[in-house]
Amino acid sequence: MKVTNGRVPFDLISDDRKPRPTRGIGKAPRLFDYLTAARRAGIPQEKPDQLCALVRTEFPSDEMMAELHILRAILSVERGDATLDEILRQQVAR
Repeated sequence: MKVTNGRVPFDLISDDRKPRPTRGIGKAPRLFDYLTAARRAGIPQEKPDQLCALVRTEFPSDEMMAELHILRAILSVERGDATLDEILRQQVAR
């Protein structure tokens, strides 16, 4: 492996991920794959839908910000920082 200035060229870094497009609302691709994270965290299907509806009211014209906040909430559930019910209650209280 050729190292230049202490850096490895990007084309030499192995990437075993298999990139694939994600599905979004309608034909628009999702920017963040929050549904896979929700499944990984064991969150039932209807809960992310509730979270999406709430977050999209906060960011109605910015899909990237909405999806980022959805993903961050799901990842906090996966880490054990909060439950999704706690997050949904906080969102409704606003």
